[in-house]
Amino acid sequence: MDFIALLYHLRDEIQRVNRGQMQSGAQPTRTPQEAVDKLAEAARAAMADPALRARLTSLGQQIPPVEQQNAAALAAHTKAEIDKWHPIIREAGIKAE
Repeated sequence: MDFIALLYHLRDEIQRVNRGQMQSGAQPTRTPQEAVDKLAEAARAAMADPALRARLTSLGQQIPPVEQQNAAALAAHTKAEIDKWHPIIREAGIKAE
């Protein structure tokens, strides 16, 4: 991919990403599973509230379907995003500072 094509691709992807955002929660590694389950259930319950869903959607949040509101779905989504963006970032020579 030449540099100009890469810039256009990045512009298009940034516009796509800016149209929606996704939030997730994480806990320290040693958090008891019971606590993790309670937090996940509370988050799912909150996401079921129509007023909260409307507010978050108006702010650009993407709320996944309830069957995707779990750790496995988040891990799959995160892996897909890394697999998509890593080659683009590597090819562009972008480095964290």
